[in-house]
Amino acid sequence: MPAVTRRYSLRLELLTVLAIILMMAVVSLSLAGQVLSASQRQATHRQLLHMHAQGLTAVLAARTHARGVPDSQTIDAVLRPSLGVLGIAAILLFQAQDDEPILVKEIGLAPALPPPHSATEIQSRAMGDLWVLDHPVLGFSGSKRSGKLLLRLVTHPPAIVAAEDWPRLLLLALGVGALLLFVGAALLESLVLRPLHGLREAVGKVSAGELSTAIPEEGPKEVQGLATAFNEMTASLRARVREIEVQQGRLVRSEHLASVGRVAAGIAHEVGNPLAAILGYVDLLLDPRNQPPLPAEPRELLERSRMQLERIRALVRQLLEYSRPSTGHRVASDATPAFRAIELRSATLQLVGLLRHDPRCEGVAFTCHGDAVQAQVEPAWLDQVLQNLLVNAATASRTSTSPCVEISLHSAGDAVTIEIQDSGPGVDPQGRPHLFEPFFTTARAGEGTGLGLAICQSLVERMGGTLVCLPDGARPPLPGQDAPGAVFRVALPARDNLSPPADV
Repeated sequence: MPAVTRRYSLRLELLTVLAIILMMAVVSLSLAGQVLSASQRQATHRQLLHMHAQGLTAVLAARTHARGVPDSQTIDAVLRPSLGVLGIAAILLFQAQDDEPILVKEIGLAPALPPPHSATEIQSRAMGDLWVLDHPVLGFSGSKRSGKLLLRLVTHPPAIVAAEDWPRLLLLALGVGALLLFVGAALLESLVLRPLHGLREAVGKVSAGELSTAIPEEGPKEVQGLATAFNEMTASLRARVREIEVQQGRLVRSEHLASVGRVAAGIAHEVGNPLAAILGYVDLLLDPRNQPPLPAEPRELLERSRMQLERIRALVRQLLEYSRPSTGHRVASDATPAFRAIELRSATLQLVGLLRHDPRCEGVAFTCHGDAVQAQVEPAWLDQVLQNLLVNAATASRTSTSPCVEISLHSAGDAVTIEIQDSGPGVDPQGRPHLFEPFFTTARAGEGTGLGLAICQSLVERMGGTLVCLPDGARPPLPGQDAPGAVFRVALPARDNLSPPADV
């Protein structure tokens, strides 16, 4: 069984570390301030101590007798009141005889200290945790016999941090630390924790399949870089999913082609030859040179039979045409297609002129407008694709009161588009996913095989283009129409623009 790892809150850990660091910083700064303040206090203390020593020596000098040494009572009266003043712990009076200092009077408890070095110079120095000031007594006259006097003050210097200052110092550290902690926590929340929380939510959405999720690329440089990397990752995932969907569609289409190809090959082998023979026999029977000529009724029956046989042969041809593989770029088929530059608008107008006389397009108004562009296509394939799409659009438009079909040609970059929109009711949402599948049709029985759009898509792809049906609402209804109609778009590689012919 794997060991259970305890989970910690990043927020709690960061706040704890931040609090410790801030408290240490505040205490350190406070102590540094106290040290600086203590240094100033000590300097002031030494100045006051020197001034006090000068005052004491002046009084002693005024009260000395002829021998140069005041009596004990005088010394006591002058020096004892100074105990405790400025931290003075002890006062010692030395007399120099033969350059050797001799202790004359000691007031207070003085630790064992080395004797003075000189009786004529002012000296101050630290001895352990004490501060010692040696000050000569000036203002009296004496010989070597009478000697010289030296006053020594032993003091306790002021502490770095006084005991009464500690509560104030701690209160200051807590107050400043709490304020800095609040500001640091707010910055930590807005700059680190909140973006991480947003990233966590975005990752959850992506794991749920919402690949369009994106997070704002803002904040500190590191957080912004993380957001940029996340958005690039989701964009890459979306591109990969689209690629997989396209490949899956091609795979399904290849399976359809394989199945139709097998059916078409079997039909061509099993039905094609007998069908050709039957059509030959029917043509012989309908030959007007036969004698005696056939009566009207048998001839009519043979004509109808011939029409049905032609339908069967057309179906076999469609199956064979659809079964040819589409590679997504222009390749030569069994018929060796001849690609050449075709001006699409002129070709479309010419085809529209022919369809005006087609019974399937009777009463339908065709309009064509847009750019005059050319593309490298196979003319027969392009004619078959446009004829099929225009006939389908004309058939769908018959449901409206004023049937019409609009053809728009546009050039955008390296692509040329031909959009065909009708005034019909549009595409059934349930049937939209199956529009380009073989044998799918919404026509009544006997009116269509369901191979027209599938063959058109195959031919367009073999010319290096695409054929799609735009979603509902992609374009507004045609002028004067209420129904949105269906819009089919053929995209082909673009060529140089030409002078546009007149609209029709």
